[in-house]
This record gives sequence, structure tokens and C-alpha cells, in this order.
Amino acid sequence: MKQELEAIRAKALEAIGGAEKAEDLEALRVQYLGKKGELTAVLKQMGSLSAEERPVIGQLANEVRAKLEESVETRAKELAAKALEMVGLDKSYYEKSPFELSGGQKRRVAIAGVLAMQPEVLVLDEPTAGLDPKGRDEILDQVSALHKSQGMTVVLVSHSMEDVARYVDRLMVMNAGQKVYDGTPKEVFRHYKELEEIGLSAPQVTYIVQGLRERGIPVSEDVTTVPEAKAEILKLLGRGTKC
Repeated sequence: MKQELEAIRAKALEAIGGAEKAEDLEALRVQYLGKKGELTAVLKQMGSLSAEERPVIGQLANEVRAKLEESVETRAKELAAKALEMVGLDKSYYEKSPFELSGGQKRRVAIAGVLAMQPEVLVLDEPTAGLDPKGRDEILDQVSALHKSQGMTVVLVSHSMEDVARYVDRLMVMNAGQKVYDGTPKEVFRHYKELEEIGLSAPQVTYIVQGLRERGIPVSEDVTTVPEAKAEILKLLGRGTKC
């Protein structure tokens, strides 16, 4: 039995050394130390061993446990550091107290805690609530960068239509548990009057654009952000100068 456990120990240590992901380490924990794991199964038979054999075999199992725990801790620190880097927080923040962080930085740390688990989908419910404009932009710019660089799906729950117009690709409007609209922000914000009826609104610039259109100024009704409005108005001014 000692030889059998020694062989399992060697395989386990080799596998732990080659594990690259947290999921791999968890699978190894189950394989060797779970209720039906190989090491556990052998150790359950230790009652029939001599007093001299038990400590030796127990030590072999403990070595695997210790190595696995060390690998899990190392991997967890690597994932945490990578996640903090992804949200724009470098090593200088690692040992800081939460009370030393700004509101925006605290939100970044919270998002990093989720990113460290390597989700395929990141769900953010009002992530900028209570933040000043600078903190809000920092958070949403970072989330947008993550979406583009990591290919991660981001579901953003927000009542800020300016944020929605600026950052999202697809917009779903819910009312009383029912889906009311589903499309691009430009498609949905064309229904700004209907949105008002259910307690929402379009971005402020949408109302400015609609006011210009009502006065006969030919601006595009698809303008939903300030940069788009600026470009559209400058284009019209350029035409007016030529006339």
C-alpha cells in the first residue's frame, strides 16, 4: 500500500505543477482529496497498516495537500493581481486600506473581485451610482476597455441614458417585468416619447436634436451623444458657410 500511495503522490505532485488554471487545481483537489479521491481511498485503508507505516503514508498525503494549498494560494494571488491590473490599479494599491480609496477605486476593486473568478459574463447593476462624473467615466471607460480587450459580455443595468447611449451596443428596456424595446440605442431612443410614458427618458442631447428638427434644421434623428451632436452641428455650419 505504501508503494501505491507513493505512486499516487508522485502523479499528484506532477499534475499540480502542471496546473495552469484555478479550475485545474480544483479538479485535482477532487481527484486526489475529494470523498472518492485516490489519496482519500487509500488512507481509508490505513486501519490495517502497522504503526510504523501509518505516519509515513500520512506524511505523503499531507505533502500533497500542502502543495495543492500552496498552488491554489499562488494561483489566487496571480488572478487577483491580474484582475486589479485589468481595472487600472497597480501594485501601489495592493496593501492599501479600503478607507484610503476613493469611491471610484472601491468600485474598481469590487469589479476586480468578480473578474478574478474569470466570468464569461459580467453583470453590473448601477455600477456608477453615487459617483461624481469623473469617477463614473473612469469606471465605464474601464468596463468598456475590458469588453473590447477580453471579449467579455457585459450586462449593464442603468437608469443613465447618457451612459447607455455612449457605451452599449444593444439596449433592452424593461417595464413591469416585460421587455418593451430591444435594439441599438439609436433605434430605441427614437421612441423617446414612449419611454417618458414608462418613467424613462432619452439622453438630454436627443431632446436638443429633436427641438432643432422641429424648427426645420436638418440634423440627424440618430444623434444620441454629445460628440455626435457636435459633429452634426459643425457639418451644418460648414454647409451654411458655403451658401
